[in-house]
Amino acid sequence: MESFHEDYLSLTSSKPIANNQNLPCLYSTDPFTDWYRCLQHGNSSASLIHDVQQDTGIVLSLNKNQAFVTVYSMIYSQLNEQIKFPPFQFEFLPEGISFDPNSHQLYVYGAEVWSSEDGGNTFKKIISSASEKFVKLISCVHKQAVVFVTNYGNIYFSKTGSLRYSKLNKTKSEFSTLYCDHLGSLILLALDAHSPNGLKVENIDPASLMMDDDLGFDRPLALQYIGDKTALFHEFGPYLANPSAVDSSPKLSNSYIGKVIQLRILEHTSNVLENRLKQNVAVQRR
Repeated sequence: MESFHEDYLSLTSSKPIANNQNLPCLYSTDPFTDWYRCLQHGNSSASLIHDVQQDTGIVLSLNKNQAFVTVYSMIYSQLNEQIKFPPFQFEFLPEGISFDPNSHQLYVYGAEVWSSEDGGNTFKKIISSASEKFVKLISCVHKQAVVFVTNYGNIYFSKTGSLRYSKLNKTKSEFSTLYCDHLGSLILLALDAHSPNGLKVENIDPASLMMDDDLGFDRPLALQYIGDKTALFHEFGPYLANPSAVDSSPKLSNSYIGKVIQLRILEHTSNVLENRLKQNVAVQRR
């Protein structure tokens, strides 16, 4: 297995060497003449990606039913044995690790999807699935979106840096590929025997295909203007004795700064508001 990120290339063997139980991981940088062994967490297999912004090497180690992300400083293009952050542990076996080039958000994905805003020091869970695995990540840079594809072909859509997601009413077949073009459009390319060139090109619109929408806010938001062009959104939530509980995690994050938040009123809510408006008008006429 190979992983190429920026100017670094890492290779992981599919078979252990001799009596060594872990799968050797090697990495190198351009011109790829000198190769070095990855620093791995315990007796495990590993893969490496390079963080250009922090000049660190991020190693994903897999060990039985657990995984660890360890961040090392780089000295002369080599991993320093002194770790930068304590290893972060996952209770599942990831399928991959990748950076989003737009936000520099770090994603680890498998049966679950986790993201990190600080280069691998801490992670937050985005999606969890008991029946399928997330095997591919696609970044749509111009639309500031991230797309996850499962081993069953299901497609999940999320905005860059967001902890919310939406499942699309669209599946990817085994003989197809999904990618974002230079304009940020999500394209599904599939084999088609009835097409003159044997291919079918389909433009996917995430907004019209959203099924399980998890992109909204369940808690009240309060708007506070602190200037002519500056405002604060306050997200309200109940006080919890256990801060680590799922309900205590805020939905707003630093990724929303400078972004446009649109109000979308569902049909049920719209009907309720319309009925209340009619009642108020009737009261005023009396």
